[in-house]
Amino acid sequence: MEAYVKLFFANRPNTSILVVDDEVANRKLFAVCLKELGFSTILMASNGKEALDTFNQQKDEIILVVSDIQMPVMGGDELFWHLKSRKETVRILLCSGNGFGADEFLKAGLNGFLCKPFTLKQFSLAVANALI
Repeated sequence: MEAYVKLFFANRPNTSILVVDDEVANRKLFAVCLKELGFSTILMASNGKEALDTFNQQKDEIILVVSDIQMPVMGGDELFWHLKSRKETVRILLCSGNGFGADEFLKAGLNGFLCKPFTLKQFSLAVANALI
């Protein structure tokens, strides 16, 4: 599956992935994993509000939002609803180290949920599933 992600989705012109997490180390980890999969343009935000500002400026280029759920200012769950109201087709992958009831979000169009910690293989599968 990692090879599929690298071949099909990577290095597409005018596409970006937005990574949202309040912890710098987690943002860097997501970015390293995405670069390993071949994605070159990775935008970062430290909370949902920053993510919305970035999304509003670049929503046509952003093909996927990978977001933590628990963050100050605005969490990933609230961010999900704002993003869907701005661009219904946006692909969103939520991540959490704590339990999270994803059923309501999956019914509303969430494209995936990933429990932390994760391996590169689990992450690449989650990204591929979120994008297809």
